[in-house]
Amino acid sequence: MKTFFLFVALIVALVPKAHAQCEAASELLQEGQQAYQEVDALGFAWRATQDHLEAAEAEIAAGDCARASENAQRAIKTARAAMQQAITEQTAWQARVPTLK
Repeated sequence: MKTFFLFVALIVALVPKAHAQCEAASELLQEGQQAYQEVDALGFAWRATQDHLEAAEAEIAAGDCARASENAQRAIKTARAAMQQAITEQTAWQARVPTLK
């Protein structure tokens, strides 16, 4: 009987942590999706970002919130890198075009 109560206490202690982790993963996923949409609107979205977002969505659905957080963070990082590329390319393309004389 004592073992049963310890088991129940352990479950009760872990459930809020798992819920909080899934909530954090969902928030990161939303941030990643927003970043992806912004860079996609500029025409510089990377396929890797989309892959990370899809993986995070699947992992949240499967209950693997730790891995979902990792993939959502990767999506955010790749979306930010793509945004930096978009900003750089606004002027860098001119250096690659020869001037006519």
